[in-house]
Amino acid sequence: MSKHQLCDSICNWRIHYTGAKKAVELSENTAVFRAMGSKLTSTPFPGCEDHPPRSDAYWECYHRHLSLTIVNLRYYVFEF
Repeated sequence: MSKHQLCDSICNWRIHYTGAKKAVELSENTAVFRAMGSKLTSTPFPGCEDHPPRSDAYWECYHRHLSLTIVNLRYYVFEF
């Protein structure tokens, strides 16, 4: 496997969901995001409803199913 192939190994998925968890942490624990009312949506991402919210399995599922533009991404991760 080439090191340039994205998301072909568990290591790459771990990077993606570690980033998602960090984004949630920043959203919930920084004054700027709290002032904007940022919070993780309670609506599960379609196709990932069987995974516990915020779990590594949920974030891996989320990234495997994600096929949205960045403009629409905010509606599935954070509510503003």
